[in-house]
Amino acid sequence: MTRISVQYMSNVIQVFEHTTLPVRGSFTHDHFKRLVQYNERHGNRFFAVGFDRIHFRNYVGVIQVGNLTIEILPKADKGPDSSSQKKKWQGALIEMLRQSGFIRVASMSDARLRQQLARLIILNYNPDVCGGREDVLAILFDMNTLFEHFVYVQLKRAEMKQTFRRISFKAQVSRPFWSADNMQKAIRPDIIAQIDTGSNYERVVMDTKWKIPGDGKPGDADLQQMHAYNVQFGANRSFLLYPRVGNQANIQGRYFQGKALQPSFDHNCGMVFLELFDGHKLRGDLGKDIVAILTNAELL
Repeated sequence: MTRISVQYMSNVIQVFEHTTLPVRGSFTHDHFKRLVQYNERHGNRFFAVGFDRIHFRNYVGVIQVGNLTIEILPKADKGPDSSSQKKKWQGALIEMLRQSGFIRVASMSDARLRQQLARLIILNYNPDVCGGREDVLAILFDMNTLFEHFVYVQLKRAEMKQTFRRISFKAQVSRPFWSADNMQKAIRPDIIAQIDTGSNYERVVMDTKWKIPGDGKPGDADLQQMHAYNVQFGANRSFLLYPRVGNQANIQGRYFQGKALQPSFDHNCGMVFLELFDGHKLRGDLGKDIVAILTNAELL
């Protein structure tokens, strides 16, 4: 966990995911105690607790503790902790939630919505909670799940615009993977693409990863998981989808031939880095980038 400087505003604190909030200023010991109790009631899954500090995990959204509001914002890069970065990622979170169907917003041009993320989310979920009856109220989203939903929505948009080559996308397709007496396990990739090749259909497996791969390399567990997906779904191609940070280039890798597999089953796994922003605004058309890669292998 990284400790950062925290921007304190009037009854509102903004932090990024995977950072630390110490007790000081507007964040008092009383707020800290209430958050610890709230987290314990929910299996300690939202954040880790240190000595007089909260270590945020991969959950983003808003927490109201008495008269204090804490906004937890996503952040895929390691840029400086600044007001402009907070504004950029606050707007990205609202737009990502809106596009994914988790909240409803009449007009994204209303500046007050961006300034009041807490009020926006709370009112969308429960218009009766603003009367002060709740001591701690949290609307939190697993950023891994949110990113997966966001990418899938983008792909479905791109699917509807395809005219020259039929391509479709399905989320969370399950297939039996392992069984024993009275037990069964299924395997379930994030997204399956089915591409019309003219005489047949090609399946391509994709998994979203809301993280920055260490040293630009995929994790062993991720590669092993994609290998299993390829074999179970009969996919020759698979992709790990990451948010782009800096000038990362897409990477195409291949699996060595396993002894138990047919020699004709030559399969691979690539890394695709998605450009989320157009300037400081979250893109609404990144699905076309993925479709271009799926339909033209030379782009890798």
